[in-house]
Amino acid sequence: MYYDLLNFIATLVSVIASFMFVIFLIYDYHSNEKINKVYWIIGFSFFTIASLCDLIFFFFINYELYVLYLASVTLLVTFLSIGELYFLNLKKNYRIFIIYYLYAFSVITLVSVFFYSMPSNILVSHIFNSASLPSMLIVLPMFVTLPGTAILVIGPLYHVFKKRALAIPQLMISIGFFIVAVSTGVTIINIQYIFSIGIVIGLGMVFWGAIKSNNKIKYLGDNQIA
Repeated sequence: MYYDLLNFIATLVSVIASFMFVIFLIYDYHSNEKINKVYWIIGFSFFTIASLCDLIFFFFINYELYVLYLASVTLLVTFLSIGELYFLNLKKNYRIFIIYYLYAFSVITLVSVFFYSMPSNILVSHIFNSASLPSMLIVLPMFVTLPGTAILVIGPLYHVFKKRALAIPQLMISIGFFIVAVSTGVTIINIQYIFSIGIVIGLGMVFWGAIKSNNKIKYLGDNQIA
C-alpha cells in the first residue's frame, strides 16, 4: 500500500513536471529557434504521454494503453537523442546515419508492438512490467534505447569537457538521463519503487540542467560558450 501511494505520487509529479517542461521548451523555442529544440519538444511530449499512461494504469488498463505506452517510450528516446545529436553539432554524414538508424529501428519496433499481444501480468504494482513482455518486444527496443540513451548520457559529457561554462548543468543532464535509464531498467527485475523514485530524481536533474544551460547560453551567447 505504501509503495503504491509512493508510485502514484511520483508518477503524478512526472506527468506535471514533464508537461511544464514541454511548455517551457515551446516558449524558449519562440525566442531562439533551433532544430534541436523541436526534437526535444517532441521527445518530452512523448515522455509526458508515457508518464500519463503510467498514471492511468492506476485506475484502469487496456490493450490500447499498452500499445500507446510502448510506442511513446520508443519515440521519446528517438527524438530526444536526435535533438542531442543536433545540439552536439555532429558532422552531417555521421548525424544522418545515426538518425536513419534510429528511425528505422523505431518503425520496426512500433510495427512489432501492434502485432504482439500483451500478457496479463503486464503490470506489477501499477507499474509497466517489461519482464513479462514477449522476447521480441524486449530485444527490439534495445536497438533504439541503448544507443539513444548512450547519446543522451555521453552527449552532455562532451559539453562538460568542451564547453566549460556549461559543465555543471550538462553534467546534471548526463547524470539525470543515466538515473532515468537505470530506473527504467530495474523494472525488468521488478523493483518498482526504485523506478518511481528514480524517474522523478533523474527527470528533475535533467530539467534543472537544461534550464541552467539555456540561461547561460542566452546570457553569454552561443559563440562565447567555451
